[in-house]
Amino acid sequence: MNLKRHALSGIILLAVHSPGAGQDTLNFSTILAARVAALEKLSPDSDPSWKPAWINDIEVRTETDRFDPDRQEYLLRFNFNSPGLVKAQKNYFASLQAKYGADRNENLNKLVRGTYSEWLDAVFLQKKSALLEENRSILEDEMQVRQKMVANSEKDLAEYLDLKQEIRECDLQLSGCRFRKAELLDRMVFPGGADQSYQSFDDRLVTLGQIEAYINRLQLDGPASNATAEAGFRYRKVALETELAAELAESRQIVDFLQFRYRGPHDDRLSERLSAGLGLRVPLNGKNRLKVAELKQAIVSLDHDRQLEQFAFSTIFVRRLAEIRLPFDQYRLLEQQLNELESEFRTVSTRANSTGSPVWLLNIRKAWNKARIRKIEIEKEIYKEYVELLDLTGALQWDSARNFLEETPEE
Repeated sequence: MNLKRHALSGIILLAVHSPGAGQDTLNFSTILAARVAALEKLSPDSDPSWKPAWINDIEVRTETDRFDPDRQEYLLRFNFNSPGLVKAQKNYFASLQAKYGADRNENLNKLVRGTYSEWLDAVFLQKKSALLEENRSILEDEMQVRQKMVANSEKDLAEYLDLKQEIRECDLQLSGCRFRKAELLDRMVFPGGADQSYQSFDDRLVTLGQIEAYINRLQLDGPASNATAEAGFRYRKVALETELAAELAESRQIVDFLQFRYRGPHDDRLSERLSAGLGLRVPLNGKNRLKVAELKQAIVSLDHDRQLEQFAFSTIFVRRLAEIRLPFDQYRLLEQQLNELESEFRTVSTRANSTGSPVWLLNIRKAWNKARIRKIEIEKEIYKEYVELLDLTGALQWDSARNFLEETPEE
């Protein structure tokens, strides 16, 4: 019977159907590069042309004595910034630009993480759909067999009705997978891309063995530092320190203003009517004392938060390395179970030749398919954990355009 031969081929072929990288297949590297480029295009650089002003403001005053134009007095005053204050303001603006760059990198990191997560959802949804299609075919084969057995007993009728319900539930799952796949295809096809209609996802992924080797390297190296958080702390601290330097430079400024006064009446219009003045002040750090104290306290608090974050990160990092071992163990156990099912199939197929009923073979095929579905669910969990580790170590941020689903870091 051809059914037995098809069942045996279904057991032996371990690979789930996966589309090649044809013209109608989406590629992760292409999607990732397009999204990164789109975000960079939407994030223009801040204005680099700003320069601190030497002259803070110019005051012009006039006063009339007895409403006599000849006795009119004019005052021109220049309030300017000292060289120290100008330098401090320039450094502070540079730190703000750096912080803007850090914020943009954080947004880019979120986009990259989301792209990896969506792509893994899409790839494993595609793998699951293929297994569900295969399971649907097995159920149809079993339906043909049980239709012939239904008249024999009430038990056969009940099993036949249960099988029809199982087919309905499989159809519901397939329908949900198709809808979700179409949704992910629409979401991932970037605006302005090729006009072709994509039908599938390129499911080539780095092997689990490579991921495990990467995890072993991380474990040997010990807890890493949170590169993303460290960068954020560094930029924020520089911004606070440069702002503090600007406040201190302003409070220590000695020269206050330079002014020119013109007044009448006098015979000589310049030498007797024109005078110059210079305003000086004694810096006592009282003007910006509160602001300076706030900034110093903010720097101390930031250093404290950084230490707490690093302690928490080390704990999370060690826990993640330990947690990812469990799905690897489960994966190996499922591989062992699949081998046992193959052996059981061979035994039962010999027995089925004497009984003439392929129901046992079909039941084993269904059990085989369920194990394969569970296997890809565990695979997905491993790849998700792998991406989380990439994010924790900063690999996704510092090399955002690289496709880590096809290679591990340092390869």
